[in-house]
Amino acid sequence: MRRTVLSATVLVAAGALALPSAAAPPKPITKTYTVTAAPSGIGLAIYCNGFPTPTDKHSEPFKAPAKGTLKVKISGHVGDWDGLLLDAAGERIAEAATMGAGDEAYTYKFKKAADVTLMTCNVIGGPTTTVTYTFTFS
Repeated sequence: MRRTVLSATVLVAAGALALPSAAAPPKPITKTYTVTAAPSGIGLAIYCNGFPTPTDKHSEPFKAPAKGTLKVKISGHVGDWDGLLLDAAGERIAEAATMGAGDEAYTYKFKKAADVTLMTCNVIGGPTTTVTYTFTFS
């Protein structure tokens, strides 16, 4: 009888080890894309989400699938490019807008799933830049 109980215990323990972990979060979502836009020559606060023309910016929709963190980097360009994160109503919720040339980056923490727009704007830079974003589940 003792041998039967011991064998059953070993089988149950081995089965528990074979089960996948339900607590593991999904893999991060990452995307890289190139943006081409004409320079506007006007500062971010005035123009990026509406003025002066649609040719100086690029809008990229993103659906945050759950609670998590979105990290966005704008790089690989000449001159000054900026970035905005807009909520579903078009309101600014995060931005990267340093003066002058160089990479830009921003981070936003979502409390739940949401639709947003990543807007990349050519302030006074070369015609292209690269945007990379990573959404990490929490």
